[in-house]
Amino acid sequence: MYHLFLDFFMISQYPAYIFKGTVRSAFTLIVPVAVVANMPALVLLGTVSLNGVASAMAVTAVPLVLGRAFWLLSLRWHSSASR
Repeated sequence: MYHLFLDFFMISQYPAYIFKGTVRSAFTLIVPVAVVANMPALVLLGTVSLNGVASAMAVTAVPLVLGRAFWLLSLRWHSSASR
């Protein structure tokens, strides 16, 4: 599992534009590795528009909201050993 995790994040060393089609969509939308790895560099280089920044924020907001909802749901069903 560790090697799979490591290999997956090694992909973030490459710019997102080298991937095409479904692979690019998966790394950008499903698991936003491409957004996290490439957006800061694109902003510093000045090659991203305001729409690109807004869409990157939207892409990263979705997992954040879903993760928080899952966390709060999990807290409702959690039973501690000290109770």
